[in-house]
Amino acid sequence: MLVAPNTPQQGTESESTEITNHPFFPSLLLADFRDVERVDATASESRAGVALYNAMLDANTRLADWMAEQTAQGITELSNVPQKPGHPPGANLRLYKQAVYSLAKAALLELLHDYDSTGDTPTENSNAANECRRNAAWAINDLTNVPRVTIELI
Repeated sequence: MLVAPNTPQQGTESESTEITNHPFFPSLLLADFRDVERVDATASESRAGVALYNAMLDANTRLADWMAEQTAQGITELSNVPQKPGHPPGANLRLYKQAVYSLAKAALLELLHDYDSTGDTPTENSNAANECRRNAAWAINDLTNVPRVTIELI
């Protein structure tokens, strides 16, 4: 499917294929998504681009209230949001990209499970997609300073 170990084949898009984002968040490069998430050419440029765009919309929607809080404080870009104590420079950007890329990969895993070249079963791909969605949720929680686990007493 999307991830084939030791497969150098990448998509055919140019390095400059860019997904334009809301001004608060960074624009995204399709080639970077493919490289980071090891998405090979099984996912066409069009399909990978749509998945990345939809994931960006999803992440931005989840982060809308947090973004509004930041802009109310005069912060106009993610890169200007103060880093959390102990985080290296660029951690906020990395967490945002992790959220978007994980959501996009989950969508591709579900769409392309029937083209899997790794021999994984649809159940294994479903588990991988669920792990990607979990990683996205954790990245969003880490970015917004929300604990990863919420426990309620009944």
